[in-house]
Amino acid sequence: MMGTPNQGAQIAEFFSRMKSYKFITGQSCKDVRPDKKLASLPEPPIPTLIIAGGIGSEIGFNPLLYGDNDGIVTVGETRLNGPHQFKQVKVIQTTIMDHQDSINAMLKFLKK
Repeated sequence: MMGTPNQGAQIAEFFSRMKSYKFITGQSCKDVRPDKKLASLPEPPIPTLIIAGGIGSEIGFNPLLYGDNDGIVTVGETRLNGPHQFKQVKVIQTTIMDHQDSINAMLKFLKK
């Protein structure tokens, strides 16, 4: 999982009040809001690697979000409750999958 808002995304909650956001994003706007719907989804029953973007500080790339973040999703929102592997890279949301540290972590995880 790369930058996945497993706990929902507070930014979606903020923008959900805007009609234009709802029109552009459709159902996905509701699906990623931090509410009980996401909490009811089961965690993967297999080993999982979570890769999150962030600066490694309290603020992150987007100062409007609480906590370290990749500009869209906070590091805390990517976490799952189970004992899954975790890697943080210093990038924004849209470049997590292309960052060499993400690729290396994914290849290492898949070799196990």
